Amino acid sequence: MSTLPSDRERPLRDIAAPSDGTHGREGSRARLDTLLVADLTASLGQLGSELTETRKQLADSSDAASRHQRALVRWTAVLSFATAAYVVAAFLPFFGRPVAPSASGERAWVLWEAYPGHQSEWKAIATATSRNKCEEKATQFTRSNLEQIQRGRMSSTLAYECLPDTVDPRGPKGK
Repeated sequence: MSTLPSDRERPLRDIAAPSDGTHGREGSRARLDTLLVADLTASLGQLGSELTETRKQLADSSDAASRHQRALVRWTAVLSFATAAYVVAAFLPFFGRPVAPSASGERAWVLWEAYPGHQSEWKAIATATSRNKCEEKATQFTRSNLEQIQRGRMSSTLAYECLPDTVDPRGPKGK
């Protein structure tokens, strides 16, 4: 028993043992050629449609890869920017405000107060844009304290001192 379809077995038998002689053999060959051409055409058509589908899948895959690559480039830029920001933030304390006065020659002044004999307990109570303004505030506080002492609301005067904002009368801070 043969594994060929029946429409192909007959032309093969006729080619192998022709009943009509040479004409029969040639006719069987032509029928077999026609069947083979039809099979090849169908196979090529199926192969062409599979190739078209594969091309479409390849194009879709290429588009997805391009989108992923663009996203990777964007995230690389974002992470590079974040890294630069962290580096700047890490080193920013080393580049603090300069000690020299500003371009206009003025700096901020702080008015400090403490009880006489307790200079280690200084407390900042006001700020001013110039030394003269700070001293005016110190004079106002001193007058106010004297009035409070005269009325009996305070028992002693306070010491006042104007210092640049870069100077702390309490001394260096320890850990």
